[in-house]
Amino acid sequence: MKTVEHKLNELEKTVKNYKKVAIAFNGGLNSAFLLYFAKKILGEENVVAFTGNSFSVYRKNLEFCGAWTKKLNVKHISAKTNEFMEESYIVNDRMRCYFCKILLFKTMLSYIPKSYLILTGSDAENIFDSDRPELFAEKEFNVYSPLRELYFSKKDISQAAGLYDVNIDGKLHAVCMSERIPAGSIITRDKIRMVEDAEDFLEKMGVKDCRVYHYGELAKIEADEYFAMSFANPVFRDEIIKEMKNIGFKYAAVDLVQI
Repeated sequence: MKTVEHKLNELEKTVKNYKKVAIAFNGGLNSAFLLYFAKKILGEENVVAFTGNSFSVYRKNLEFCGAWTKKLNVKHISAKTNEFMEESYIVNDRMRCYFCKILLFKTMLSYIPKSYLILTGSDAENIFDSDRPELFAEKEFNVYSPLRELYFSKKDISQAAGLYDVNIDGKLHAVCMSERIPAGSIITRDKIRMVEDAEDFLEKMGVKDCRVYHYGELAKIEADEYFAMSFANPVFRDEIIKEMKNIGFKYAAVDLVQI
């Protein structure tokens, strides 16, 4: 089994061959690390970061993207991808991610010089997932995912980020907020904002690594075991239920399966 250090050596050789790259930067650890590494190897003048400005992207992720690219002194382009204008996206079937990536890559190509290769931070754990239609979009647009191609797992990327002191301040929100809407349920801006407001509130309450899923009138909360024990406290529980109702949910439940 290859060590992370060996994979990083291979990544350096691979990135050098790219010459100029445009990285689809969404604020997650994968793309944050890849952007840092590409800038380190190719220089800031040969790297561009592109962020799709969308309702489906958590607002704090967008803020982080601007701050991180500024810190790296890398050119950052942020443009609307308008997936909420596309019925093929908002119907939220298993092909949602495919249509999302199609719109992202099309938008990138309208801003990025032809001499730049488009990269994503997709990791190796996507290789064995048979339900990842967005990978077909990558092939259609000749997009490269070096972390996946060199078999970097999520654990490898986390370790590599630590070796280079790539710290994204404990960001725990999933990049795509549309994932909080169950498949088959229409995606709307209101639903996204309800989920985002709920997660913001829980974070202020001290709940870490939380996820809130929009099941109509029900907010399904996923968090760690500590949160489940805290939820048993009637004062804590009542405060959360009150806020969930203020946001627009009628019920709140904790998903014990995810603990």
